[in-house]
Amino acid sequence: MELNNIIFSVFLIFFGYFFGKYLLLTFKKSKTNLLADNQFQKIQAFHENSTYRLGGIIIFSLLVLVFLYLYFFRNIFSFEYVSFCTLFFLLGLTDDLKINIAPKFRLLIMITFLVILVISNKIYINRTGLEFLNNLLEIDIFSLTFMCLCFLFIINGSNLIDGFNGLLGIHSLIIFIVLFAINL
Repeated sequence: MELNNIIFSVFLIFFGYFFGKYLLLTFKKSKTNLLADNQFQKIQAFHENSTYRLGGIIIFSLLVLVFLYLYFFRNIFSFEYVSFCTLFFLLGLTDDLKINIAPKFRLLIMITFLVILVISNKIYINRTGLEFLNNLLEIDIFSLTFMCLCFLFIINGSNLIDGFNGLLGIHSLIIFIVLFAINL
């Protein structure tokens, strides 16, 4: 994918997310909404009022717009990105809709999705800069396990810092800026 398409996608998702959050705060919904979080009454909660769990829906909607733009105007379609994002969006949506899935089972589903996506899309790390790790990555099962663990760490790490409003978005923006600067 061209660099200007990546930059356009990142900025559309980042600013669209915050715009969507602003609209949600402006037009409050009723407290009986399925996507309203009533977890603010717990001891460890830091919110004073109910918060809405619509961030994933907003981001996925913006991502669909980016995929449609790239497909219709740039003639670019990446099945691996669409499949990866859709599967994990659906898994996250089940959590947002308060469908009770045991954490171990959800982790097993995530690992299954990742194994299927890594194998079917041939996502591998060719070179790390560490000779001993490069030698280990030549072993197929280790390479698959390593890739799945990398994705799991990113997903679960993002999920941990997602509880504080705006922290994940700002953190992701900093990572995108650093990666952009490295790849210039």
